[in-house]
Amino acid sequence: MNELNTDTLKKLLSLTKKKDKLVAQITQIDQMLSAFSAGSDIDLAALQAVMSVKTPKIAKGSRRKRSPKGYIDQEIHRMLQTAGSAGVSVSEISRILNKSNIQISGWFSKNSKEGLVDRISKGVYRLATMSPTNPILEVAGDQGSHAEEPQHLAH
Repeated sequence: MNELNTDTLKKLLSLTKKKDKLVAQITQIDQMLSAFSAGSDIDLAALQAVMSVKTPKIAKGSRRKRSPKGYIDQEIHRMLQTAGSAGVSVSEISRILNKSNIQISGWFSKNSKEGLVDRISKGVYRLATMSPTNPILEVAGDQGSHAEEPQHLAH
């Protein structure tokens, strides 16, 4: 149990006052509901007065940590490699990575414009080439290969 000191007593007193106000509000609302069920109209002004008392804000939970940089690139690339020439769908990747279809579609749009992935059908993509010279491997963190940039991407 907390140590009883002046600060603790002040906090207890403050909480008790808040509780008393809330109990009074509930009592007023109950009286209004009883009057309404008995056939009389609800006094909207009184109801608004009761409801206008600010309730304490509940602290939000801590934000979820962000994924490390390049995480989506690595995971999508891994899935594309696993799927091979059959490819993989945007909806499947978004479900597995717990990301929105829009975010995954944006990734595919960007990478298909760069020639890194090919669209097989609506919402289904595969790697443009299965060779290790695909620059997406470097983005995915493959430190073992130092692939050169393909001709179609050269400046």
